[in-house]
Amino acid sequence: MKKLTSILLSGLFISGMVFSGGMTTTATNIMAADTSTTTDQADQVTNTVVFKDLYGKTVGSGKVMGNAVGDAIDLKMLDSIKPKDSYVYLETPLFFKADGSSQSVTDYPEGMNHFYGVVRINDKTEHSFGAPFYPFAGVDNLEFAPTNYGLPNGTEWKVFEISVVDDNDYYYRVDNTDWISAKDMTLISTTPITADNSMRKSDRSIITTKNHIAFLTNLDGKQVYDRALAPNTPWYTDKMALINGVKMYRVSTNEWVKESDLTYKVA
Repeated sequence: MKKLTSILLSGLFISGMVFSGGMTTTATNIMAADTSTTTDQADQVTNTVVFKDLYGKTVGSGKVMGNAVGDAIDLKMLDSIKPKDSYVYLETPLFFKADGSSQSVTDYPEGMNHFYGVVRINDKTEHSFGAPFYPFAGVDNLEFAPTNYGLPNGTEWKVFEISVVDDNDYYYRVDNTDWISAKDMTLISTTPITADNSMRKSDRSIITTKNHIAFLTNLDGKQVYDRALAPNTPWYTDKMALINGVKMYRVSTNEWVKESDLTYKVA
């Protein structure tokens, strides 16, 4: 026998989330609402889903109902209870647990936001070389394609911005124009990093570019559009710096190349 039941949603309150760089989302109250669904009362399972931001802070919660333990909790089931203007990221599929259980998911604010942390490229990715770059992810349009080069498997990198396109579709910024997909990496630290762009003596005197064009950046973090370094070419360097959280080497008065565009061997 079928019985009409209700999903009771508690009132949600989104705390103001402050991201590095000073961007703040506005505190928002979401009024309680009832959503009805039809299910077998005898098999009904209720779980509480807790939404947390990138720093682990709770930003909302709500209840979902299913027919049995082990059934999948689809992303669409979270649409009506997640915080407003946000997207959900599931590192692993979500399933109903014992009745009354609570589960946590990561909730991202919509759009682009400053976010400082450290990521580790997964040991196994879809591309054999590691995590491909996605140039201008989420900036020009939503239809962007990855490059055929990027960050090696198993390496760790600092990030300073996040672009949220859709549920389970996120990108972290590793330099001025290049982003990596959240599917290719694991967030290992949300500790703010220093990005003061200060220079110090280089740890090598000659650097060599990889088998692709290496784009240049100035010390302020702006891309140099009319010059670049040719593939597989050696260059003299005397300074290195952390520019917007990315390690770079100086190749002229105010032109820098990122370490990820260089080979590890010294020419």
